[in-house]
Amino acid sequence: MRFDSNNVPQNIFNSNDLATYNFNAGTPTSGYTFAEDAQTPIWVFEWSINTNLSGNGTDNLGDFTYKLELDEDEGAGESIFAELDPIFGYAPRPFPDHAIGDNDTDNGLGTTTTSLLNYNTLIGANNLAQNSWSYVFFAPLFDIFDPNKAGTYTIRLSAFDGGVELASTSIDVVVSAAPVPAALPLFGSGLVILSGLAVARRRRKNKADNAAS
Repeated sequence: MRFDSNNVPQNIFNSNDLATYNFNAGTPTSGYTFAEDAQTPIWVFEWSINTNLSGNGTDNLGDFTYKLELDEDEGAGESIFAELDPIFGYAPRPFPDHAIGDNDTDNGLGTTTTSLLNYNTLIGANNLAQNSWSYVFFAPLFDIFDPNKAGTYTIRLSAFDGGVELASTSIDVVVSAAPVPAALPLFGSGLVILSGLAVARRRRKNKADNAAS
């Protein structure tokens, strides 16, 4: 939960530390600066990608492709996913407003841009990107998502090199009609639900292997 009823930023996770997060069904009454509609849940999710977690490699964000899958069906075992590439853009946003940096960039201090040219330069020269998103941002992609329905929603993030999957991580957001346990605040600023996806790129034959990447 990103904001409380007084529009104050919060770090409310309701996490079991096993990639499962619990929130109430329903839409927010306040706390959002974007237009609210019937597809705005009270919870948001955050993701991050780091293509050079060890700091010993040379791979940057632009060296791979990605797939973010957003479950729009609350039924367990019946997931229906909307898919997009969070780095290379999605309609109608050719370049998102990510915070972009490297391993020396402090939390919350990444660079954002409103220029496609600058964005392409940033992902070609940096290995770390982060953003916080609400399902309402992707309402045009959904057929059946309803934030008022109880159920389980899976969110999955994967990285690919030439169509070969290198790494994948996922979480489950369990939405309940009943009150959930007291909030569990965690470290830092922002809402860290999808933790960093660190990927090691397959080296081309003319590149020396880097075992630490």
